[in-house]
Amino acid sequence: MLKKSTKIRALTIVSAASLVGSLAACGSSTTSGGGSTDADVLTTAEEQVAALYEGTEGTPPTDGPAAVSGKKVWVISCGQAAVGCSVPTNAAVDAANEIGWDTTLYDGAFGANDGYNNGIRQAVAAGTDGIILIDVACGSVEQSLTEAQTAGIQVMSYEGHPCEDDATLTNELQYNSDITSGEAFATSIGEANAWYLIDQLGGEGTVLDFQFVDNQYAMALDAGFQRVMETAPGISVETATINLSDYSNPSTFQQKTSAALLGAPTATGINAPFASFILGGVGQAVTSSGREIATITGDGYEANMTQIASGRGQTAAMAYDSTWIGWALVDSLNRLLAGQQPVPAGIGLKLVDKDHNLPSSGDYATSVDFKTAYEAIWEG
Repeated sequence: MLKKSTKIRALTIVSAASLVGSLAACGSSTTSGGGSTDADVLTTAEEQVAALYEGTEGTPPTDGPAAVSGKKVWVISCGQAAVGCSVPTNAAVDAANEIGWDTTLYDGAFGANDGYNNGIRQAVAAGTDGIILIDVACGSVEQSLTEAQTAGIQVMSYEGHPCEDDATLTNELQYNSDITSGEAFATSIGEANAWYLIDQLGGEGTVLDFQFVDNQYAMALDAGFQRVMETAPGISVETATINLSDYSNPSTFQQKTSAALLGAPTATGINAPFASFILGGVGQAVTSSGREIATITGDGYEANMTQIASGRGQTAAMAYDSTWIGWALVDSLNRLLAGQQPVPAGIGLKLVDKDHNLPSSGDYATSVDFKTAYEAIWEG
């Protein structure tokens, strides 16, 4: 049986980097089952899970510039077919309409036919004032962003990572006062996913890790996951590599995820980078296997919440409110258009499972009334 954590306490989330040094001096104990585990790691995992049930959400800003009127804005989605792209994109469009801008939604369709660059260049040609990129890696659109910068266009990015050659081409969303970049946010989710699985597995067993190698955000998430897992000597990690061509082809993705699970017959835990991984094949593979597998991902969309509630395909999510992200992006862009800098939005994580923080319906939604806060700022 999988372990179910019930303690809920307010604790500080510990990163893998801060823990590695302290664990190095600790010895290992041998369990009756013969597996080697570390009591300190298990204690830390339990504490981390308890803290994540409480969550790391803060509060939105309370002051800032009033709405800059008469602006034209494009919101470029990584791919509207995936909920991880469509929900924050649609929220950003709604917020931009609320603020009074002339708003265009462009579906980048996962970069097919050079979709991301085409979207940016069309926005430039349309004389837009601002661009919001949803999960579009800066490195893949560096030249078109240079063209946007030359045209004087302000760009806000979510999960995009700055360009190595010129980090000034985009402005990254500041999630909260501690996490001010997409890489840091992704890393924190990966670390949290690992603590959850260590706790659920009692520090022993095999975890199947789905690595999305064509997405910088997913790679940062996986780096955080791997660092924490390295502190758990009783758990082995098997990897399944997914690339963009797999991800954008539903039948290929389903086949590959099913094959990965069949190839890991002893796995009792799964880490997936995105909710759409669960919905696109991982969840079905887990259900079809008939095995009891602790499965976690980031995000917190309705279909994932349904799977958690039913106990089929997914057991937990490191959830955050993607609608809040869309509104925070618009507020940040408004600050740039007003000649100010973006500020921390207050967005954080909360661990959702069948017994904790599960919404009665719909997507995971924070109890923080961020919309009212932003509207008050924009009204001046």
